[in-house]
Amino acid sequence: MFVNCRSQQTERIAHAARRRSYSMSDPVQFFEGVEKLLEIWFATGDNGNLSPDLRKIPRKELEMLLKIVRCEIISFTRNEQIDAYVLSESSMFISKRRFILKTCGTTTPLLCLEHLLLLAEQYAGFTEVEDVFYSRRNYKRPDLQMTPHKHFDQEVRLLDSIFQDGAAYCLGAVNRDCWYLYTLNSPVKMSKRSPITAEEQDQTLEILMTDLDSEVMSIFTKEECLNATEATKKSGIDKIIPNMVIDDFLFDPCGYSMNGINKNGCYMTIHVTPEPECSYVSFETNVPADSYKEIIGKVLNTFQPGKFMITCFTSETSNPKETTREMRQLTQLGEYERQDLQTCHFKNYDLVYAFFCRFPS
Repeated sequence: MFVNCRSQQTERIAHAARRRSYSMSDPVQFFEGVEKLLEIWFATGDNGNLSPDLRKIPRKELEMLLKIVRCEIISFTRNEQIDAYVLSESSMFISKRRFILKTCGTTTPLLCLEHLLLLAEQYAGFTEVEDVFYSRRNYKRPDLQMTPHKHFDQEVRLLDSIFQDGAAYCLGAVNRDCWYLYTLNSPVKMSKRSPITAEEQDQTLEILMTDLDSEVMSIFTKEECLNATEATKKSGIDKIIPNMVIDDFLFDPCGYSMNGINKNGCYMTIHVTPEPECSYVSFETNVPADSYKEIIGKVLNTFQPGKFMITCFTSETSNPKETTREMRQLTQLGEYERQDLQTCHFKNYDLVYAFFCRFPS
């Protein structure tokens, strides 16, 4: 069963809309579309709760948590496998033992970590953290961020103060377009890892796009579309991954966010910053697939970026060999040419990073 709960609190919606009313004409009001992405997998100890579940955390506690992050809930969708929240700054997904928080602008997601760990133990019955992934691409205006998010080394210091055996990485060209990652590299034995069920497929594709087509971006403004449903259909977002229940929001005067979930507990999420001087779009999904080429092609056709980076995580429960091989072999995608490729092999995951630019016209 799917439940979709639109917020009826007009004051909150208006506040969320004002947050997206930014323009490059005033640098203080510049909106940073680049998201900070935090994903945590929880586990119980040997004598842990027999039915732990992060979805037991009360809504009021989640709202307090997001106040620390400097954002709020706009809309909510759920099924038996996953809860999906559209936020004033991007999205949050909560399943039984996985927590995903993806926030843009000048949000401070890492400041909520200690409180989140307390909530996970108090309400959900989780006493241990099994995996942590914190990632983002480089900002357009890092000087406008708030501590500890001004520099990646600040973020790493905070994460290291909470987690043991963390490891920090930078993929891509550090003087141009790059992507940062912090994850755990602990010597935990595989036998102690919680088994991942079919509903917890851990295979993630992310596409981060810049230099977007101005005509496409105009769709995500109130001048072009009356509401989110119109923007979703006019852009073709509803056709990227079929059979998704979509929860979308069109900000005033511009900006767009959507979450999609399916009955298997998989998700997709898209966030659009359409202002021409700082255009940015992110796409993310954990739909399992031996090949992501078709989905990537649909995303590129939908948004027409000038350049983009792809990250693809595969775990031992997915089909990492086929997916990783395909990603490494993608040297061209239509009118785009690969400029950079890096691969990493972690204890439980394989990661492929690739950066593409459109052919010179």
